[in-house]
Amino acid sequence: MTEWPHDRTTMRTHIEQQLEEFECVLSMFPEPNELVYDSALKARLEQWLTSRESDADALARPSEAFSYSIRFVNARIDNEVPELEIRYPARYPHESLDFVVHCASLSRAWMEQLQTDLVCLATGSDGDIVALQLYQRMAEVLDQVREEQQRKAAAADESRPRPREKAPSQSLSLGRRAIYFHHIIAPTKRRVVKEWALELGLGGFSKIGWPGVVLVEGDERCVQEYVRRLQHLRWKQMVVRGEETIALSSSSSDELDALRRLPRSFPEFSESSMSEAAALCRDVGVEELFLSVMKIYRSNTDAARADDAPETAGRHKALLDKAKQRPAAKR
Repeated sequence: MTEWPHDRTTMRTHIEQQLEEFECVLSMFPEPNELVYDSALKARLEQWLTSRESDADALARPSEAFSYSIRFVNARIDNEVPELEIRYPARYPHESLDFVVHCASLSRAWMEQLQTDLVCLATGSDGDIVALQLYQRMAEVLDQVREEQQRKAAAADESRPRPREKAPSQSLSLGRRAIYFHHIIAPTKRRVVKEWALELGLGGFSKIGWPGVVLVEGDERCVQEYVRRLQHLRWKQMVVRGEETIALSSSSSDELDALRRLPRSFPEFSESSMSEAAALCRDVGVEELFLSVMKIYRSNTDAARADDAPETAGRHKALLDKAKQRPAAKR
């Protein structure tokens, strides 16, 4: 049985952070065979969070900690699916995360290295959430294990070399999306908005607060994956309001990079920095895409797609017109 903090407010904060992190994990693994968890316990925790202080006696506080297992279905080791079991201590993230690695096929040397790496991440969090970092590190180690196995298999098969098949080249497309959010406030969501973009090799920026804005660009396939992940998170409102796709003449990443306009560092603008975000988009030539977030469309085709909200559009257009009168920030 979990020993929860006696203070209800502190306990509520810890559980909120834990479930918020889990929602990010859940968005990455929508398939039931990739993520195993107790949905009933999750529902009880959520119900307890929404209970009023006066309901404390009627609704008993949770008696067990939340846990789940991430299954690496695409990184089998000798036909075994490795698993990372995550267990949330009562005071996590202010208490080190508990975890268990399940993979009997992993050699002792690799298991020791993996355990050491994960322990360092879990104990060095300094109050930050780290479950996604543990998953990413385990994925990296499993990739190294599989590469080692492939090298050994290739060396053993030298007596019967097989010609390497060249994968058919696929043409690339540069994709851009302008995404509107009712708000972007939660620290975990702010973090994954940037981390997922960098993981997928995308550029762009976010503007936090009310409203929230994300502009993203890169390989169209990665942009689609990025949007899919964000859509699996819980938002009060999230709408893709602008979209651009540019077909490339080849599969060269150099050609794709040459067409990029938004910063690869994916900066985060503050709640009061809408004018700076507008200036950036104007400077790099994607102002129309940015304006579409506020339902300001400059072409008849795009205007037909806008839903009826003239007062909102006018209010944001006035804000952007005022921003245009300011000199663009030097970058």
